[in-house]
Amino acid sequence: MNKFLPAVITLSLLALVSSAKEPPFQVTAENAAVKLLDTDDNGLSMFRVQFDLRLRNATDADVLLASRPVVSVGVDRRIGSGEWKTILLSSWYDTGQMKYEQCSAAPPGGTFFFPQVKAVVAMDKVDMPPDSKLVVRFHLETICKENGKQVTHVLVSDPIDLKLPQ
Repeated sequence: MNKFLPAVITLSLLALVSSAKEPPFQVTAENAAVKLLDTDDNGLSMFRVQFDLRLRNATDADVLLASRPVVSVGVDRRIGSGEWKTILLSSWYDTGQMKYEQCSAAPPGGTFFFPQVKAVVAMDKVDMPPDSKLVVRFHLETICKENGKQVTHVLVSDPIDLKLPQ
C-alpha cells in the first residue's frame, strides 16, 4: 500500500471540512420544555427537550422542507469561554418504517415552522452547571420527499437557554 495515501485522504477531508459553510438559515427554538429522564447510570444525567423551531430562509432560493421528521444528530454546550463543546453525537437510519412528508417551499426571506421537536441532552453529572442553567444548540436533520427523492438539510439551532430540573 502506498504510504502517502492516508496523508492524501486526510488532507482531502480537511480541505472538504474547512471549505464547508453552514447554510444561511436562522434557526430559532421557542417554547423549550425540559424533563429529567430516568437512567440506570448514577453518573449520567439525561433530559428530554421539546421545543418549536422556526427557520428563516436567508438564501436567494426556495428551500424544500417538511415539519416531520426532524431528527437530533448532535448537541453542543456553550462553555465559559463562549466556545462550543460537543456533548452528544447520534446517528440514525431508516429501517423502512419512516414516513416522509411531501416537501414544502420556504421562499427567500420566508419562514418555516417545525412544531414539537424532540431531542435528548445527556451529560456527566460532574459537568452539570451548579445553577442548573445550560446553553445548548442542536444539530438537526430534516427529511422530506420531492419528486420521489429525499431532500435532506442539517440545521444548527441558535443558542437555547435551558433550566434543567434537578
